[in-house]
Amino acid sequence: MPHLKLPAIGLISVFILGCSAEVESGNFSTAQTSSSSEPTVSLDQKHGAQITGKIRGAEFNLDQAIMSAGTLELRQGEEFFPDLAVEVVIFDDTPGGKTFTMPPAGQGISPQLRLKQKAEDQNVPDTEMVLQDYQLELSFGQGQELGLPVSIHLVVDQFETSLVGEGFATYGDIKVVDGALDTHYESLDTLKILARRHVSAGYPNLHVVKDFGTTINVHGESTPSTGFVGLEARDSNGEIAILKLQFRKDSSGWEMINHLDSDQIHQAHQMITDIEGGIRTVEGVRARLVAGKAFEAALNAEELISQVRGTSVDCYLTESADKASCGGAANLVDGDSSECYRRFYLLENTPSGWQFQSELDPGQKVDYKSGEIVEGRIPSKYSCLA
Repeated sequence: MPHLKLPAIGLISVFILGCSAEVESGNFSTAQTSSSSEPTVSLDQKHGAQITGKIRGAEFNLDQAIMSAGTLELRQGEEFFPDLAVEVVIFDDTPGGKTFTMPPAGQGISPQLRLKQKAEDQNVPDTEMVLQDYQLELSFGQGQELGLPVSIHLVVDQFETSLVGEGFATYGDIKVVDGALDTHYESLDTLKILARRHVSAGYPNLHVVKDFGTTINVHGESTPSTGFVGLEARDSNGEIAILKLQFRKDSSGWEMINHLDSDQIHQAHQMITDIEGGIRTVEGVRARLVAGKAFEAALNAEELISQVRGTSVDCYLTESADKASCGGAANLVDGDSSECYRRFYLLENTPSGWQFQSELDPGQKVDYKSGEIVEGRIPSKYSCLA
């Protein structure tokens, strides 16, 4: 996943369901891929950013190098989308100890390039694909737990691009400090690693098959961030075990602080229920907790909770925060099939707190000013988010 930069305003849930970038097919030529017992990058390479140059004519200084799904991303910028980036698609998920070159000097698939640049008035960078007419020597050291050393020399004359230097590419969106995982870094991949480490240490008989529903909630600078990771694992007999872990970040970094039961969802058991902010921000957290409990009850009542592989709950409040229209969505997995289960609720803020009033139809919501029920947008069938 690209770098996750989370605004510290209000409550923001980041729910990544998974994405992949298509690679241009066709126009493949051969490229040299070599392995050596002495890779060009030393294994004691410092974990610092030492790759510099230009991308599409703009000065480039490496902020983060990420190796994921056969692609090396070298990026500059702290937001979700990079200001500048080069993605080198090498079509190899195990590049440790190998060198990839262009022009080719042997058999194999030629690396492909994506050159990304964000203009000042853009939130998303535009991309130039490069399939040929460039020079590349890309070498990887041996893989380590969190990533692998990398050395690059790249020249793309037609797009005023040239990079040179050495660095350390992490497996996913994490940060490594002095060879160790930076547990202060707010990213989904950081939580996933910590969750897997927790299982390895506490449940040696379990083998993690996959993670699901990973979220991070940022509540502002004065309130700790919280997170959730779901894990599907198998024991030595092949039986499925579901673990649901809640995290909180304080001055010492992320820490796993709670195991949820198998019949619970994390939105119904929030660790932070009182935060600072405007009335709609503060009451929004409380409304989401009530909606989460209603959604959890519905999943259990219909005996669907064992199929849940990710949930989201969100609420829309009136201007005075006296009413809220809320929605819950759950990704249900049964064998090779999956579907999105949804429920919609009307809540009212009473002297004793938020109370469930009734269910709503898809697309219905409260009017911001009047609080009356109005027709809104039907949830997209292409995503399973509240």
